[in-house]
Amino acid sequence: MEKKILLPALIICGLFSCSKEGPDAYTYNQETIYSTSYDTRFSEAVAFISPYILDNGVQKYIVTDKLTNITISINDDSWQTNSSFELNTNQISNKELVNGYWVTTEKVSYPVVVNINLRPEDITTAGEYATLVSNYFFLLPGVYACKVESFTLTSTTGQSNTINLPLAYTTIEVKEGEISASMEDFEVQIQ
Repeated sequence: MEKKILLPALIICGLFSCSKEGPDAYTYNQETIYSTSYDTRFSEAVAFISPYILDNGVQKYIVTDKLTNITISINDDSWQTNSSFELNTNQISNKELVNGYWVTTEKVSYPVVVNINLRPEDITTAGEYATLVSNYFFLLPGVYACKVESFTLTSTTGQSNTINLPLAYTTIEVKEGEISASMEDFEVQIQ
């Protein structure tokens, strides 16, 4: 008889001891991975950059391991200077050498993940610092202007060339509850 009463009592005690209150076991630092309120902070943007040259009127995409020193701004606030993911260009078979770069007629896109990053060298006043910190923590849902300002290409001779892009604009939409967003692909002509 005692066993019949003890087993249901243990089950009931076990059920009431489970609680949703208390510290969340699934949080890491200040970024929320999972929470009961589904609170997430937007922190990264994903872009694809496809540099090309015109060779006798034919668009040919530059083939290199990666793009470096990529500078992107959102609403005129600079974000992290970054490099693209490294590509295995050995798999591209129809390459040719044009103007010091390996090129192909097949589209080559370099993926870039840009994280929010405060750049202390851009801060000159307390107001600018407050604005940057506010943007860092509270990039609210909405549509923002995005610009790829520049990146560096390495030629076949090993020379690094910084490419400045005065007109490489697109939009990025930040949606509530999402941590990242995708930008349009940037096809950029190299002069």
